[in-house]
Amino acid sequence: MSFETGEAVHMRGRRFHENANEIYRLPSFDYLSEDALKKFIEKHETEQVPRLKKLKDYFLNHTDIKCRNDRADEERADYRMSHNFARYISILIQGYILGKPITYNHENENLLTALNEFNDRNKEQSHNSNLELNLSIYGRAFELVYTNQQSEECMAIVDPIQAFLIYDTTVEGNVIAGVRYFNVQIGEDVKRFIEVYDGQKIYKYQSGENLENMRLTGEQQHYFEGVPLIEYWNNDDRIGDFETVLDQIDGYDVSQSDTLNGMEDFADSYLVLAGQPNTESEDIQEMRKSRVIVLDDPTNEGVQPNAFYLTKTYDVAGEEAFKNRTVNDIHKFSFTPDLSDEEFSSNVSGEAMKYKLFILDQLRSTKERLFKEALMVRLRLVAQMWKIKRKDANIDDLEIVFTPNLPTNTSELVQTAKDVTGIVSEETQLSILPFVEDVQAEIERKKAESREQQDMYEQQPLFKQGGLNG
Repeated sequence: MSFETGEAVHMRGRRFHENANEIYRLPSFDYLSEDALKKFIEKHETEQVPRLKKLKDYFLNHTDIKCRNDRADEERADYRMSHNFARYISILIQGYILGKPITYNHENENLLTALNEFNDRNKEQSHNSNLELNLSIYGRAFELVYTNQQSEECMAIVDPIQAFLIYDTTVEGNVIAGVRYFNVQIGEDVKRFIEVYDGQKIYKYQSGENLENMRLTGEQQHYFEGVPLIEYWNNDDRIGDFETVLDQIDGYDVSQSDTLNGMEDFADSYLVLAGQPNTESEDIQEMRKSRVIVLDDPTNEGVQPNAFYLTKTYDVAGEEAFKNRTVNDIHKFSFTPDLSDEEFSSNVSGEAMKYKLFILDQLRSTKERLFKEALMVRLRLVAQMWKIKRKDANIDDLEIVFTPNLPTNTSELVQTAKDVTGIVSEETQLSILPFVEDVQAEIERKKAESREQQDMYEQQPLFKQGGLNG
């Protein structure tokens, strides 16, 4: 369906093009001629972009119910209620996966310092969170690593609607090129700008809006020794977190809209005047004004005088049961819990909460694995620039730690930390507490407090005089 034209879509078979998630491949970069580049862009625009735009529409609550066909009777209610399950699913998963920032550990302090400077400069926490949101919506996300005018390493998120990668045909599936394209309005003309990245250079092209008159306008070295356009995968199928429940979302929208339309139509029910053959339209108008109905005297023959509303009887219990099943299916098939459920009340223990989030936790393990793989590509590209600048750049032993943003029962965890006193190290004990973000810093603060208390004790007059026997 087209939101711009208001045309209705009658779904048959596939919702999206069979190549909507195709992975583009070539034997090597040498095969990427201008004609091949044009064909890849055309395929991306016609086969893949419609799916990406539709998923973004659902995230913005522009679901298909908004454009269904008008009702045959124009006088009847025609409400079209959309329900933003898509946004709920994506925001919940985004917060669960990256609500707490990724942390890095390495024995080389100089490397960690350089990494922290890079992360701070690029607002890495916010950047990663936005990547995860794109992953949840589109099933893929793109990031461009580059150097700014001060030769500092930077990164930026690229819209999946404007980018794709090309992989080689080996079983490893190595990336051989990244493509980013976008249109710019210049006066009355629309120009298309295309950037192609390989392991060494950036190739810049320009064409008309429809790729006519495409020409190479320049090329430059980027020194990253790898394709700096990185693709993140949400899962091995590159599908979004709510993509598999679009049908259920549509079904819920339709059922709720039809229920509301039925209620509205009920409010405008037909008044039946039985056994009133002599009633004229003027009589009806007078009844509406006075809000009084005067019926004729009953006769022994024909229909007896009566007045009542003609209404349709609804199976309320059946409708509500269907809606509840649909909502349950949306949560079940998207692997997300319904946080409005009474089972998520505040008095549930932390351990019980983990069991309720078990399915979401299985999803997390896949997402973290794939995110970490792409993250290492980012860091290897950045480390290559550090190597050129003669900085520490050995990131092979870098530990990347994801911490799920779980609801916690703080009193339970405090008691657990107390119970392990003398059994585990102080560092392990403090790591149990969710409000201690930096364990080493907390240990140092405790040591500083102990030294301060010792100094205060030594300043006491009794202590200065050598104690009680001094």
